[in-house]
Amino acid sequence: MVPGGQDGGMQATEPSEVLYIGGRAGVGKTTVAAEASHLLSAAGVSHALTEGDNLDQAYPQPWRNGTPLAERNLAVMWRNYPEAGYRCLIYTNTVSVLEMTDLNAALGGEVRAVGVLNTAAPILPLTGPMSGASCCRSSQ
Repeated sequence: MVPGGQDGGMQATEPSEVLYIGGRAGVGKTTVAAEASHLLSAAGVSHALTEGDNLDQAYPQPWRNGTPLAERNLAVMWRNYPEAGYRCLIYTNTVSVLEMTDLNAALGGEVRAVGVLNTAAPILPLTGPMSGASCCRSSQ
């Protein structure tokens, strides 16, 4: 990844570079993405960080009827970043590493992408609503 920044004078022909971070709920995708963002920032690398789950949160779930809402929203949103001088993206989503082809297509143009599947054990057991919350209750 090469520093570009808002003043970097990036050319439209430069490829987008993407780090996709996937994994089941609770494994630390957001934590890993935040740390990657911190490291890139410390190195002066301009980048964006997007939580893919936020791109299609709706009821009823659009993906259940085949509507690729996350990809459509990513396409519209990402279009603004290169115009502002950004070309590096950190993208987290549970299944992002399985959908890299569609996500890359949504970004448009040339895309260099790496997918990382976080396989760490969840921090809290995820077996139902409010799972793990009992650890925070008083034992009295």
